[in-house]
Amino acid sequence: MLNTPTPSESEAHRALIDVSARAQGVASETDLRDYFRLKPQAARDAIHALVEEGVLTPVAIETWKKPAYLHRDAKIPRRVEARALLSPFDNLIFHRDRALRLFDCADQIGNLHARGPSARTAITCCHSC
Repeated sequence: MLNTPTPSESEAHRALIDVSARAQGVASETDLRDYFRLKPQAARDAIHALVEEGVLTPVAIETWKKPAYLHRDAKIPRRVEARALLSPFDNLIFHRDRALRLFDCADQIGNLHARGPSARTAITCCHSC
């Protein structure tokens, strides 16, 4: 590994967007960029290059306002039957706009008691739960 040449900045950005797309399956440009906190133009250039290479395919999702990209290795299941309890700080919902688009889920955090040792935090579940 130490003998591996250092990638150029554009190669590194393409590799990071590739990892992001593999992890997310389908994602908007913002989703892909946010995964590694890349700068907008660097992410756009990497996405464009990966589209040209056939790694990403632009797709339209009915309920999304933004264009999306599908990774060529993404698996599309016949059906999904799953439930999970997530922390508001879970990576899946860290980018709340993505959670809202994917799951119609808008989690909320608030304090029930703002003062004193009995202060508690209330977490409301996604309205699609």
